[in-house]
Amino acid sequence: KGEVSSYIRKLQRIGLVIKEIPVTEGITSKRGRYRIADNFTNFWFRFVYPNLSMIEEALYELPKRDYEAYLGRVFERIAEEYVKEKYTVNKIGRFWWKDIEIDLLALGGENVAGECKWSENVNPKELLHALKQKLKAVGVEVDRFILFAKSFSRQEEEAELVDLNELNEWYKGALRPRT
Repeated sequence: KGEVSSYIRKLQRIGLVIKEIPVTEGITSKRGRYRIADNFTNFWFRFVYPNLSMIEEALYELPKRDYEAYLGRVFERIAEEYVKEKYTVNKIGRFWWKDIEIDLLALGGENVAGECKWSENVNPKELLHALKQKLKAVGVEVDRFILFAKSFSRQEEEAELVDLNELNEWYKGALRPRT
């Protein structure tokens, strides 16, 4: 155990790995999960490195299902950046407890809870209902709900809906020089 943790600490120190803890926990929480910090390195170790010989022989085709799951995690991080910029929050991240996982929970200033689905035609009513059930089960109250998806099948009055078009507009605005 000690030997592995020293390697993890070294990887953290050079910025390859970060420890993710539930947003409601303190920095010393034992419930942390480690993940590769940047998308490029994560992609390399998830898809390229384990299949290098097949790639060199032109025999490897990226499994669509695995790639979509990978993009789902990237999408969650983009959603987090969106919320950080749009709302006044002190802490933001994921939350998990037992079998409950909330993709995005932002605390301080405004408390915001969100879910991210890397899917099209998502039913926001169902997604919002599931999010509310999760929040109720863990005893967390929020001021606002925000849902992210490639696209939604309908409107939902109780939550802010952010699809790829909305994220694209936000991103374009973020690139404009501030005057």
